[in-house]
Amino acid sequence: MASCEADSARPLITLTTDFGLEDTYVGQLKAALWQVAPHSRILDLSHGVAPGAIAQGAYLLASALPYLPAGAVHLAVVDPGVGGKRQALAARSARGWYVGPDNGLFTLAWEIDPWLEVVALDPHKMGLERVSATFQGRDLFAPAAARLAAGAKLEALGTPAQTPLALEWPRWAPGAQRGLVQIFHIDRFGNLILSLPQYLAPPNCQSLYFLGEELPLVATFCQVEPGQPLAYWGSGGYLEIGLRDASAAAHWALRLGQIEEIAFA
Repeated sequence: MASCEADSARPLITLTTDFGLEDTYVGQLKAALWQVAPHSRILDLSHGVAPGAIAQGAYLLASALPYLPAGAVHLAVVDPGVGGKRQALAARSARGWYVGPDNGLFTLAWEIDPWLEVVALDPHKMGLERVSATFQGRDLFAPAAARLAAGAKLEALGTPAQTPLALEWPRWAPGAQRGLVQIFHIDRFGNLILSLPQYLAPPNCQSLYFLGEELPLVATFCQVEPGQPLAYWGSGGYLEIGLRDASAAAHWALRLGQIEEIAFA
């Protein structure tokens, strides 16, 4: 019992990146965290974000937030503009902290968990002597996240900043029957996760039209025959399109980030 209590008291840092696992980038990121916060626990949410796919990273981080404990530090790095003019941010919410680039990566997270205080990271204020222009995840964001996990105050990391940049994608009018959606994510099964949350969709629909096909709107895959396409509300609360026992992405030759039209029937 004592060991469980001790473990629960250790700070939790979550990671969401597009680093992949082929290189040592994730290992270097964790090493930088443990240098400052050696007793922290690290939870890998995903390192499989497609390179530079900010909207996908935003979705994956937000999809996990409802299941994460309060007090966690969420470090997210999907940063095609690294070394450019975009700000580097750290923020405090009612449930935890966020650290990463100001490029829209946190759009969905702060809609779920609004930020109360935001700072632009200042390497000099943090006492950082060397910050790589191409690996700020290791040299700037990780030290900031680790300091928060170790109990540092947000104001010790930088200067007050404005509300972060928000990504733009087709927004669904509440209750509309027809509209545009963006492919936020394609999971390893080839299912398409679209930018339409269930609470905005019209009620009591039985099917929808997608790329010229009428798809049944069902609860689960076993309600259709093998090889048949279907639509359903996924576990993350967004509309998903799949193909039983096959890949919907391959079936329609679709790519991450594409925008398509759907119509409910």
